[in-house]
Amino acid sequence: MEIYLDSPKNGETISFLTDPQREYIAAEKERAQAIGREIDYLHLFHTGTDQSQPEERFCRFRAPGDSFSVLFAPEGYAPVLVPAHGNTVRIPYLPTGVRVEWQVFADEEEGCSDIGYFYTAAEPVRFIRVPGITNVRDCGIWQMGDGERMRQGMVFRGSEWDVHCHLTPEGKRILIDEAHLRTELDMRGESRADEPGVLEEDGVQRIRIPLLPYDEIFTPEAMEAYGAYFQLFSEPGLYPCYLHCWGGADRTGTLVYLLQTFLGVSRTDAVLDYELTTMSVWGVRYRRFTPFADMEKHLRDWYGTDGADMQVCVRRYLLDCGVHERELAMVRAILTEKR
Repeated sequence: MEIYLDSPKNGETISFLTDPQREYIAAEKERAQAIGREIDYLHLFHTGTDQSQPEERFCRFRAPGDSFSVLFAPEGYAPVLVPAHGNTVRIPYLPTGVRVEWQVFADEEEGCSDIGYFYTAAEPVRFIRVPGITNVRDCGIWQMGDGERMRQGMVFRGSEWDVHCHLTPEGKRILIDEAHLRTELDMRGESRADEPGVLEEDGVQRIRIPLLPYDEIFTPEAMEAYGAYFQLFSEPGLYPCYLHCWGGADRTGTLVYLLQTFLGVSRTDAVLDYELTTMSVWGVRYRRFTPFADMEKHLRDWYGTDGADMQVCVRRYLLDCGVHERELAMVRAILTEKR
C-alpha cells in the first residue's frame, strides 16, 4: 500500500497555543505592575469558560483504507503511537521546541509512508487537552539560570478526574500513551482515602498525601506533607507524574510553585504558571491574592532574614520539612536539563 504525507509540510512549525493564551502570557508585565486590584488583567481573560484547552492540530495523509497507526518521534523524548481512523489524525501535545519525525503505517496490510518531519514551536507554556478534565499543563519548559531549564514531560498538573470531572476513554489513552503517566499524586483530604485510583488498572500508581495551601504550609502537619512530596520527587521511578487536588489550583499551585522555585525557575515564571489556572473554569488566581502573598512574605521573613532570594528561602523551608540534602540534589538532577 502506498501512503503519502500531505501536511504538515517538512520543516513546518506547529503551535498549540490559542490567541487568548498568547495574549494572557504577553500581559505578564502589566499584571506585575498592577497595584492591588486597581488593574487586574486577569479579569480581562477569565470568562468563566475553559480557556485552558490548547488548539488541536492535525496531520493529513493520502491512502486507501481507514485504519492506520501514526508514529510521532520527538527528538530527545519518548515516541508516541496514535491510532488513525481515516486519513487525518490529531497531533499529540508534544514537547515544545523540538523536531518531530512522523510516519504512517497501515494496520490491515503491509505499507508505510516515508518519514516526514515538523517542529513544535518553542512556546513558554505547554497546555494539554485531556478529554474529561481541565487545567492540564506541563510543569516543565521554564528556563533557569546557567543555561538550564526544567525538563518537559516529567511533572504534569491539572484537575481531579473522578468526582467533578470524569476522564473519558480518550482522556485515559492520552495520559497513558501520550503522557506515559506512571504516578498520580492526589492532594485531596481523607474522604478520598479508600477509593481506588481511576488509572490503577492501567498501571498508574496512586499516592495520596493531603496538603494545605498557601500560608498554611508552615504548620507541622503541612511541613511533614510537603517534605513527603519532595522525598517522592527524588525517586526516578515516580515519573512522569500527575499532580492534582480538586481543580489543580490552590494546593497544586502551592506545591508546583515551591518545586519550580526550588529548581531555580524565576519568580516571574513560577507566578505565571500559578496564575495560568485563571484560563480554566476554577476562577481567578492572582499573585496579590492575600494567602499567596502571605506565603511568599512568610518565606522571606522566616527564611530570608539575611537577604536570601526566594530560591534559597524555599530550600531552607524544605530542609526544615525534613528533606535531606541528597534528596534535594536528586530532585534537581532528575528535573533539570541543559538547554
